[in-house]
Formats: sequence, C-alpha cells, structure tokens
Amino acid sequence: MTQNSHAKLRCGVVGVGSLGQHHARIYDCMPNVELVGIFDSSKDRASEIAQRHHCRVFESIDDLGAHCEAVSVVVPTDMHHRVAMQLIASGCHLLIEKPICASLAEAEAVVAAARERGVLVQVGHIEHFNPVMSFLEQKVSQPRFITADRLAPFNPRGTEVGVVLDLMIHDIGIILQLVRSPIARIEAVGVQVLTATEDIANARIVFANGCIANINTSRVSTKKGP
Repeated sequence: MTQNSHAKLRCGVVGVGSLGQHHARIYDCMPNVELVGIFDSSKDRASEIAQRHHCRVFESIDDLGAHCEAVSVVVPTDMHHRVAMQLIASGCHLLIEKPICASLAEAEAVVAAARERGVLVQVGHIEHFNPVMSFLEQKVSQPRFITADRLAPFNPRGTEVGVVLDLMIHDIGIILQLVRSPIARIEAVGVQVLTATEDIANARIVFANGCIANINTSRVSTKKGP
C-alpha cells in the first residue's frame, strides 16, 4: 500500500472504549490524518464516537480495513490476535495497544503475517515516547541497579491478562531499553487476588553486565474502605 505524500493518511479505530476513544480523538485532531471511521461491538458506542468526530461507523472489521491505510487496534488483549490478523490481511498498518497479544505464539503469528504482507505493526508502549525517557536515554549510561514500582487501584479493564502483561510490561520495556544487555537470570513471583491471573507481581532481573532490576507491580487497590 502506497500513500501520496500530499494526501492524508486514512486511519480507523477498532474498539472505542475508554482507550479507543482517545485514538479516535487524536486521529481527528491530526492535520495529516483523515479519521475514516470506527468499528465497535457496541453499535450505540460506535454511533456516539462517530458523531463526536464526524466519521463513519463500519459494520465489520473487514469493511473498515478495506477503507483504511492504518488502524488502531484497541480491543481487549485476548482479541488482539484475531483482529490484527484480519486487518493485516486487508493490507493495513497497525497500532496495537499494549500488550501486543495474550501469548507469545499469537504475537509471533502477528509479526510473521505483517512481515509477509509488508505492513508495519507498532505496539502502544507510550512510556517510550515520554520526554523523561528521552532524557534518561541521553544521560544514563551503564546503570547498575534499578527499582521500579507501578501500583494501581483495581480496574476491571485489562484483567483478561495478568498484571505482568497489563502493567509491569511498561517497566520491563523501559529497563531493557536503558540497560541494553542480555538477561542472565530472572526470579519472579505472582499472587492472584481478585482475578483469574496474577494481580501482584515481583520480578528480579539480573543482566549479563551485572545490572540488577527489581520490579514491583500491583493492580489491587491499597485504599481502605469508607
């Protein structure tokens, strides 16, 4: 798929819930982008967001993909693989909310399909685009010890995967980017509290260059009741 350098990039969004609505909003604000339309399993929600941003509601993911050059995939993680594969088959470039998929096998299948089709897949690890991250990459060299705590109150959104893929993945990505050394050893523990997977996790990562990272993550509220 080629794009005229003077034409707007035709974009769409699959899933316009609490996060997807912001993808639609930002596409609508970008001068070099045309928000073609959206698809959501809730027709009422799709209609609401489409009216807000003056775009079209599509009846299927395939139809949306046929009209777009790039699409944001903002559905629950356990649906990422199916939706991404449909859109890749349509020749769409993708921005997939993190994590890329619910399993390594699904992620590898998406990457392989994208390479075969010649399209780009970007994962929404937004922390990497934080100005603080740019500063750290310039100023921090050869870190020896890193501690990261990411603690959040409980939110049902994202609980289709464990807290490691839901929250800790941000800090893992940042640490790998800063240390830039192979991993020698990992010690980790997870505790199930409110969901079917781990809601609290700790990981100790030892790198080949001697750096040690200790990561704590929780999505269980520590606030006391009224």
